[in-house]
Parts: sequence; structure tokens; C-alpha cells
Amino acid sequence: MKTTKILAFLLALVFTLSCAAFSLAESDAQIGTYTIYNVTGEKVVSLTLTDNVTGEVSENFAGETGIAADEYVEIEAAIDAGEEGSHRLTLDFVTESGYEGKFETLSIEVAPISLLAADALTGATQIAFKVPEQTGVYTIYNVTGEKVVTLTLTDNVTGEVSENLAGDDGIEADAIVEITKSLPVTEDGSHRLTLTFVTESGYEGKFETLSIEVAPISLLAADALTGATQISFKVPQQTGVYTIYNVTGEKVVTLTLTDNVTGEVSENLAGDDGIEADAIVEITKSLPVTEDGSHRLTLTFVTESGYEGKFETLSIEVAPISLLAADALTGATQIAFKVPQQTGVYTIYNVTGEKVVTLTLTDNVTGEVSENLAGDDGIEADAIVEITKSLPVTEDGSHRLTLTFVTESGYEGKFETLSIEVAPISLLAADALTGATQIAFKAPAAE
Repeated sequence: MKTTKILAFLLALVFTLSCAAFSLAESDAQIGTYTIYNVTGEKVVSLTLTDNVTGEVSENFAGETGIAADEYVEIEAAIDAGEEGSHRLTLDFVTESGYEGKFETLSIEVAPISLLAADALTGATQIAFKVPEQTGVYTIYNVTGEKVVTLTLTDNVTGEVSENLAGDDGIEADAIVEITKSLPVTEDGSHRLTLTFVTESGYEGKFETLSIEVAPISLLAADALTGATQISFKVPQQTGVYTIYNVTGEKVVTLTLTDNVTGEVSENLAGDDGIEADAIVEITKSLPVTEDGSHRLTLTFVTESGYEGKFETLSIEVAPISLLAADALTGATQIAFKVPQQTGVYTIYNVTGEKVVTLTLTDNVTGEVSENLAGDDGIEADAIVEITKSLPVTEDGSHRLTLTFVTESGYEGKFETLSIEVAPISLLAADALTGATQIAFKAPAAE
């Protein structure tokens, strides 16, 4: 009976000591949890942890398929505690190209670990104990039509608002600025920003789900909205509008614009029928806005006879362009940035029977009145003078003049729809009128 009791006591003691030992071992176990970010720029094919005390090497945490560039995985290691928590691990990784990294004193802890590329090392080891950042780079085009005085980016996770990225001076209308924002990498790329802007007039815009990316962003005017938001993820266009005057003296059969940046050549802007001599056409070309306005075009034309012209530094603008004949060149290029002139030549016959003291031509479009073409001495009765007037060419030839004359006695005559042409004009006496006007488009009959 005593023996039984002693044995029972001993068994109970052994069991108690065993439980205590197990409990102690369990409480002293350490678990390391590591979030591994592969920022080596290539696939990691091997990732292991080695126990520095036992030499035991873990399985390959990269798995059979490896860890792709910019991906991350979470790994764990459970180790019995060493004296004063000094148990250490060695982390090893190998990339697809054979690049190797090692860290030999890894503590048992919860930590982020970035596996670094060779050209990103900032110290002796190929790892960093931090979450890598992803950086958004945004080229901001202010096409609101006014100054933007406030521009901010808000982190949708933390609520942190950036400084005013418009700066103290704001962002002028049509200006371009580049802004950046860096945030910790997330597995699903779901970290988002809210972009907010305010213009000088108080107009506000907001976009609440901005990804961390490299992108153009146009801040839109209220009357340019095409959707629910005040921004657009595209580079705004600048459009060149060119009025082409063919003054080569022959048909232009080819007319093209080449983008000097991309080399892209437009369709033949002369069309299937070409551009007849003295004809006028309007052509347009749209290109992405550039900060310094340096985007250029090359204009090329060929006439029916094979005569060629080229201008290689055409700006994106609104401009008249005259295609010049070879014998009309005044410089190195075959174009001129001006509207060609049409000249009216009028032979004036004074058959009023008295001196004409005033003779003027008024531009019906601008209202500009010529000098007194009768001169200081006037135009004597039966005298003949030639006068000229040059005006910009118009597509429909509709530019008109008003001819006005006054005689010595105060008799007045006027013709308000004078074309730009070569013509004889007789200034008629009051008793010689055959119609409603005081002029006739003919020379007086010879006596």
C-alpha cells in the first residue's frame, strides 16, 4: 500500500515537472514574422532562413514559382529562445540572374524586409528593414483658364494632406508642373489619393481615387467637363490653324505636315484635286502641349511642275502662310507668314466738268480711309490719273472699297462696293448720270 502511494506520488511528481517544463518551453518560444518585399527588379528564386545555433535551413520560401519582382510574401520562423533573446537567423536570397543577398544577424521579430537590387544598396547588406515606397509622378496641366491657387494630395488611408503643391505663386493658366507622392507599397496596389484643386475664382475640382502611377492630369475648366470629375488623364492638345494661300502661280499637288518629334506625316492636305493657283485653304494640326512650346512641325509642298518648298520649324499657332513662287522668294524659305495682297488698279477719268478736290478709297472691312488721292492740286477737268489700293486676299474675293469724290463746287459722288480689280472709272457730272451712281466703269468716248 505504501509502495503504491510512493509510486503514485513519484508519477504525479514526474507529470508535474513535465508539464512545467513544457509550459516553460512553450512560453520561451519566439516567432519571427517577416514581410518580404522583392525590390531587386527581378524574380527571386530562392529565399531561406538558417538557424544560426543549430544550422538548420528552412524550406525555400520563394516556392516553386519564385517571388516576382515587386511582389511580397509573409514568412514565419518559430525558434526556442536563446540567452537574453540572442538567437539569430541568417536570411539568404538568390535571384533569377544569380545575384545573391545575405543578412546573418536577423532577430526574431515582426519586421518588413526589402530585398534590394545591387544598384540600390546604401550599406553593406542587400536588405533594408523598411516597406518600399511606390512613387506617383503626375504632370499637371492647368487648362482651367485661370490661375490654380491650391493643389493638394490627401492620403486616403491616413488622411494626411500634402503641402500646397501650387506653391505661393499658384499655377498660371496653361502652365505645366510636375508633382510627386510616395506611399508604402501595398499588395493589391489599393492605396489611393484624393487630388483637390481650387482656382483664383473659387472654382473647385476633386478626384478621390487617384492611383500611385506615372500619369498626365489635366485640370479642366467647368465648361470643358466631359464626365463627373474635373480632371482628365490625358495631355491637352494645342491646335495649329493655318490659312494657306497658294501664290506659287500653279497648282499645289502635295501639302503635308510632319511632326518633328514622332516623325509622323499627315495625310496629303492638298486633297485629291490639289490646291489651285491663288486658292486659299485652311488646315489644322493638333499636338500634345509641351511646357516650353517647343513642339515643331515641318511643312512641305510640291507643285504640279515639281517645284518643292519646305519649312522645318513651324510652331503650333494660328497663322497665315503664303506658299511662294520661286521668283518671289525674299529669303531662304519658300513660305511667308503673311496674307498675300491683292491690288486694285483704277484709271480715273474726271469727266465731271470741274476740278475734283477730294478722292478717297475707304476699306469697308476696317473703315480705314486712304489719303486724298486727288493730291494737293486736285484733278483737273478731263484729266486722267491712276490710283492703286492693296488689300489682303480673301477666299471669296468679297473685300470691298468705297470710292468717294468731291468737286470744287461741292458736288459729291460715291460708289460703295468697289471690287479689288483693274478697271477704268469715269467720275460723272450730275447731268450725265445714267443710273443711281456717279461713276461709270468705262473710259469716256474719244472725241
